[in-house]
Amino acid sequence: MTFTKENFSWSYADDGNRITFTFKGHAPVYFDATRPRVRQWLRVRHAGGSMHEPIFAFVLAKLIEKIDPAVYFDIGGFLGYFTILPLALMRRQTRIYSFEMNKSSCDLFRDNLALNSHLAPSRVFLVNAGISDQTQLNQAVWVKGFKLLPSGPNGGSNANVDILSLDYIHDGL
Repeated sequence: MTFTKENFSWSYADDGNRITFTFKGHAPVYFDATRPRVRQWLRVRHAGGSMHEPIFAFVLAKLIEKIDPAVYFDIGGFLGYFTILPLALMRRQTRIYSFEMNKSSCDLFRDNLALNSHLAPSRVFLVNAGISDQTQLNQAVWVKGFKLLPSGPNGGSNANVDILSLDYIHDGL
């Protein structure tokens, strides 16, 4: 499948083992289609020729082209979609910081990143943490599917995550 909008052209292919996105004039990007969560999430969002968040993807690609960022932040990295797709569009010197507080999503993100060794993924810093206005290390939360809640049944927790402020992140860079 190929999609085009105002000199913004990309294609999507799914061979059952990996899902491939290619932006015209750039290296392909891969996602692990053998992992059910990855496969289901991507297939649903690209079914019937659609594109996940097409306006955002188009604007992001145009911004990357125009401003050529030295640093890029992806807050809520999930499976790596809005980190790995832009990775193909950015120059190799761009540092990319991606934050995902759900551990299982972070693991899938790492797997997807590993499939893209041709894009120099060592410049991606994946942080298993949430972002907020206050830093709270080792915060007890309740994980249910893709959601992280302050507490679960009877106020309990089943995971601990770090929640970082942008000031905390900046001071650590």
